[in-house]
Amino acid sequence: MSRRKPASTVLAAVIYLRCSTTGQAESGLGREAQEALCRAHAERLGWPVAGVYLDDGLSGTRPLAERPGLAAAVAAVKATPGTAFLVASVSRVSRTQRELWRLVDDRGEFALPLVSASEPFDVSSAMGRAFLGMLATFASLEADLASERTVSALAAAKARGQILGAPPMGVRVVDGVRVEDAAVVASIARARALRAEGKSYATIAAALNEEGAPTAKGGRWHVRTVRVALGVEVAAAT
Repeated sequence: MSRRKPASTVLAAVIYLRCSTTGQAESGLGREAQEALCRAHAERLGWPVAGVYLDDGLSGTRPLAERPGLAAAVAAVKATPGTAFLVASVSRVSRTQRELWRLVDDRGEFALPLVSASEPFDVSSAMGRAFLGMLATFASLEADLASERTVSALAAAKARGQILGAPPMGVRVVDGVRVEDAAVVASIARARALRAEGKSYATIAAALNEEGAPTAKGGRWHVRTVRVALGVEVAAAT
């Protein structure tokens, strides 16, 4: 990696934020906290903020091609020489060493002038690059440990006989046990009978609503609800 120009030559900053889960907010690394930290750092250094880009609900293990916010931030930095790529911490950029180095290596395609608001390193020096390498290692380690904890927790739940995943329509969870909702099951049976008669999803929904057939969540029947009931479409997680 070649030497960079000193930070004093920076004319502006592009801020990149990433929130992978709701746990980000609980850990103090939610969007607002990240942006406030970055803006305060830019203000201390006299850098105007040229733009703020966000990837919400995306893991740091995903590559650039799968993170539109990161791709847009990189493009903005590359389009304007003298712009720093400012983040709250290195872990926001990437949770994999390989991807991080691909983005910041001066000899590579992107050569991002990375600046962290919470971690003091200067990639223009050998020691700074070494420190960045350690931060990347720990960011990757944290992601791997989180993955291992998830796998262990799922395995333990399965060993206890706990059924994983959201219950299908017509089944409710009561005190941790799945029980059949007879009324909804009857509605599903009625929907299947109407479909067997060649009725469209819209016609089935209208018929069920007219008959007062209950839904799993107590609302009205719609085309998508009917499709989920008949197994044509998977219900979205809430």
